[in-house]
Amino acid sequence: MPFIGEEIIEQVITRFDLGEVQDLESILVEVADVQPNIVSYFHSNTSILTDEEAALLLFIVLVISFSFMEAVGESLTMVDAALLEEIEEETWTILTESKGKTFTQRIDPFFENCEQEDLLAFVEDSLAYDEDSEVTNIGREPIFVVCRTILEALHRMTT
Repeated sequence: MPFIGEEIIEQVITRFDLGEVQDLESILVEVADVQPNIVSYFHSNTSILTDEEAALLLFIVLVISFSFMEAVGESLTMVDAALLEEIEEETWTILTESKGKTFTQRIDPFFENCEQEDLLAFVEDSLAYDEDSEVTNIGREPIFVVCRTILEALHRMTT
């Protein structure tokens, strides 16, 4: 599996920013053709989020998915729903056992031995707290878990 670096991530984000991708929901339909289990998993995890958080989650999931598609191309294998469940459980376990006090400190263990560190850093940066952040403290962890689960599942399917 090739390392997905900042160049690929920025390229994908730029496509979204430049309007090449007009409607993120319609793009999710494209992803559903290739990765239906990821799209189903995404939809099953938006009910507790605010509209702004769900929109941010959609953006992050699309950046992750398109980054893998860009790096791997046609050889990207469909992610199994059971693998998503397994990784989600593993992610919640690591997060709840983390001794960190802040969100950033709590997700530090995920960076140890992370083979797609730039993508994970993109997720972290997207969820960082600032005055203009639309992400609530309640929504931050579930969004991270969904993103890390999808990222890790795609990574495992390509190695």
